[in-house]
Amino acid sequence: MNSKLSIKVILKSKYGFTVVLIITVLIVISFYVFFNNEKKIEKEISTQINSDDNQYNDDSSHNIINDNLLNNKSEGTKEQSKLKEQPLKSIPDKKKNEQKITTAETLNKAKKIVEAKEIDTKGVNKDPNHTVGELHAGLKKISEGKLNNYAKVLELIKTTYDTHKMTGMIVGNIWKKLSSEKQNELKKVFEEYIAKNYLKRFHKMTNIKFEKMETQKINEDFRMVKTVLNIDNSENINIDYLLTKTKNKWKIFDVLLAGSVSEIATKKSEFSNFINDSSIDKLIEALKKKNLTILK
Repeated sequence: MNSKLSIKVILKSKYGFTVVLIITVLIVISFYVFFNNEKKIEKEISTQINSDDNQYNDDSSHNIINDNLLNNKSEGTKEQSKLKEQPLKSIPDKKKNEQKITTAETLNKAKKIVEAKEIDTKGVNKDPNHTVGELHAGLKKISEGKLNNYAKVLELIKTTYDTHKMTGMIVGNIWKKLSSEKQNELKKVFEEYIAKNYLKRFHKMTNIKFEKMETQKINEDFRMVKTVLNIDNSENINIDYLLTKTKNKWKIFDVLLAGSVSEIATKKSEFSNFINDSSIDKLIEALKKKNLTILK
């Protein structure tokens, strides 16, 4: 009774309105705090659920990827189902798969290195100086009596000369009209002609030395290598080589003596009497006969 009376007394007093206002504000604040806490709790719960869902999705994706790896490696549907029931075991399998890939890549790299070395040993010339140096080394051996085998000299010519281009330039316009068989036949007898002439000339020379002067870039596919042939420390002959790049190989297609006398121009003049507008048969026969007598 006293508390009721005291409340009534307070409300009837001059402070009644203020008291009511304070009580109302406290009630509103209490409700606000209560509902705000509820929202925070809901938000935290929702975040946790979303996080769990994402974790589930990530795990599912991981398992799907691993299952695909396992499917590729397994044989038969029974083995696939067993592996799918145990996705955690797919991790070691994945590592094995990665190891296999790494091993395969290593083997491929090693194979390419070996193939590159094999190509180099078979005469793939990476620069024009290598080609000219290879020819000179062979000619020096002929001069020293260390290379008398015609077959090996012929192989040297095939490795260092682009005889297809050379014969085509010597023959001229008729070259394109010839069948591939005729082109190859002429090229073959011309290679023999070059090889036997080198054997004949350098076999008679003694104490020779080649000096490389310079290499000139004509364009992307053509180079000129300037050299000097010194004979017995007394005679110097300027020999310039024109090279072309064919299938990543630098090969000689013309030789300039004394810097101006072109081998192609000389042979073009010599062979012109054996060439007509429709045939090179006379030239082939003439070269065959010449080849029989060069080394005699």
